[in-house]
Amino acid sequence: MAEAAAALPAADRLDFKKILPVFIIVLIDLLGLTIIIPLMPLYAASFGANAFTVGLLGAAYPVMQFIGAPFLGRLSDRYGRKPILLRAYPKTSAARKAMNAQANSSMAK
Repeated sequence: MAEAAAALPAADRLDFKKILPVFIIVLIDLLGLTIIIPLMPLYAASFGANAFTVGLLGAAYPVMQFIGAPFLGRLSDRYGRKPILLRAYPKTSAARKAMNAQANSSMAK
């Protein structure tokens, strides 16, 4: 395997420094999706939600990814993946902060 990688021209080798931001953004995005899964039944019980509501909440993020991925895919084909991810990540972060602030303000009441 190492011989095959060494035989590739320098232009065809994968540059880890170029794809590191993509890996970090995908990791943070997946953490945002999966970190709530173990806690969702506890929150649902505390708010009196039924199983259907929990299912809707669990499905909302993947459904929105299914809808938004083709649009973002076309943009990344046109402008490149890294610029689109670097522009989308701050917006995702701001939306999550806004939802957190909303949740904190409603729990304080």
